[in-house]
Amino acid sequence: MTGDARSGKPDDWVKALRQGRVGPTDLRLLTIWSGMLIGGVLAGGIFPEVVRSDVIYRPHRMLDFRLTCICAGIMVALVAVGITYLTLYRMNRYLAWISQRDPLTGLYHHGCLTIFLERSIQDRLGTETPLSVMIADIDMFKEVNDGWGHLVGDQVLRYLAGSLRTVVGEKGLVFRMGGEEFAIVLPEMASAEAKSLAEFIRQTASNKEVGLLPAVTVSIGVASVSPDVRSATDLIKRADDAMYEAKRRGRNQVVEWSEISS
Repeated sequence: MTGDARSGKPDDWVKALRQGRVGPTDLRLLTIWSGMLIGGVLAGGIFPEVVRSDVIYRPHRMLDFRLTCICAGIMVALVAVGITYLTLYRMNRYLAWISQRDPLTGLYHHGCLTIFLERSIQDRLGTETPLSVMIADIDMFKEVNDGWGHLVGDQVLRYLAGSLRTVVGEKGLVFRMGGEEFAIVLPEMASAEAKSLAEFIRQTASNKEVGLLPAVTVSIGVASVSPDVRSATDLIKRADDAMYEAKRRGRNQVVEWSEISS
């Protein structure tokens, strides 16, 4: 069960049920677990009755035998509940993981970008903590798909995703925006350092053949938080505009939003 339904207060459980935080799956599991416990107790109580007393070595120990069966039934039920809970817990963790990830590259998908960036902007309100965003796009990626096939194109995307993740490391988070476009959020990184990192990424990813993969180049736009940035959408748009300016300037380069806003 989820949310406040985990607490021992009946009122919290009822509220969670009314608000939809306890769904049919939770109710079915509650019924199954209750049935296991009741079944264990009943099995422990009934089992001695179906055993002939002359088979038991000490008939006067029937009460102890019944209690032993009841305890054994409860233990079996509790073990079954534990295994079920652990399995569901691991399954829910996996489902939560894949719900946030791009299936091709394993990066966070674009739906998580706005949420994470909005939270980062709110966390820095009232402080001078810098925050930067990059948008990186593979140049002429359609030609890669057309000339080499989509399978090779997918391998190029996976390779670039791995390169971005390696270069960025603990400095920030990498997201796949969709298609051949990636976003990088860099908390606590000022614009000058972010642009330097973007240039390193461009040099690392560009003009390099890896195995049978074709060489590609990337255009990168960089934008940083300023007093007139009101939301995550504003910051993403600035980085996106800077990336398209890099495309207009001939591709395979880094452009900062401040360069085109003045």
